[in-house]
Amino acid sequence: MSIGERIREVRKRCQLTQVQLAELIGTSQQALASIENGETQNTSYLLSIARSLNVDPFWLESGVEESNFRAEISLTNDELKLVSTYRQLFTSNKTLALKILKVLGE
Repeated sequence: MSIGERIREVRKRCQLTQVQLAELIGTSQQALASIENGETQNTSYLLSIARSLNVDPFWLESGVEESNFRAEISLTNDELKLVSTYRQLFTSNKTLALKILKVLGE
């Protein structure tokens, strides 16, 4: 099941229309429809969608239940935003972002 299919499934389970969820996350119904239909891989709204639907963002993105995922590290909301933003970058920009973060961490 894709991210879009998981979003649609949970949205319907919460008895929300696309218009209602789009308003909650600050986007248009058309943009949400594109995400649900797999026409766009825009994950910038992933955290907002997860919060609005009260689901785990990791599950929403990966389909892996938290109980099946043995993570030693718990990420803050800021760290989740960084990961989400990083995943949207082109490969060349990912390399640049890692270099910048390395310099900032020194």
